[in-house]
Amino acid sequence: MNATELLKDVKKLMGVAGIVFGGIGIIAAIALYFIVSPIMDRAGASIVLSMDHASSAVDSASASLDSASASVSSLSSFSDNASASFQSLEEGSNNLSSAITSLSTALGSSPVSVPRSSLEQLNSSADSFAQFASQLVGTRSSLSSLSSSTKGLSLNINTTIESVSSTKNDINDTKENMIRAIAGLKLALLVGTIMMILFFLTLMSYSAGILL
Repeated sequence: MNATELLKDVKKLMGVAGIVFGGIGIIAAIALYFIVSPIMDRAGASIVLSMDHASSAVDSASASLDSASASVSSLSSFSDNASASFQSLEEGSNNLSSAITSLSTALGSSPVSVPRSSLEQLNSSADSFAQFASQLVGTRSSLSSLSSSTKGLSLNINTTIESVSSTKNDINDTKENMIRAIAGLKLALLVGTIMMILFFLTLMSYSAGILL
């Protein structure tokens, strides 16, 4: 076998090998695409589902916080109203005590003889109303403290609600970013597969040209 025939045999072998290798490459590229693409889809669906579950949990927490905020706000309003009512009652009791005391003093100094027992009863009534007013001071103070505490708690709850809302927005943004990322990866996989197929087709065409 001379050198010319040997060269022809080598070219023929290279052409056949190129065509076979190109065919195998095309099949492998297509198979790889149909294997990897569903994996990406499942991964994307799993991520989206996890994000949806997290968003639902945040919604539940937000609803609970809204309910708590409404309850605390109602309690604060009730405390304010009750404190104002007790203040009015306290002032009325003090005024009534002063009026009874003034009446007792006036009757005691009047020219008309008033039984001492009646004056003592008036003075006792005045003292009772004064003591009642003093007790209302403590009750009103407690209600004011309760109102201040509930207002602080309501402020903290509202701050937490804002944080939860921000967390939900972050979750939604992350979900959208992941969806776009998965879509970008799938597009890159498709473009890469097409480029591989074109490469192997070019190789097969070149190998076929060698055989001709």
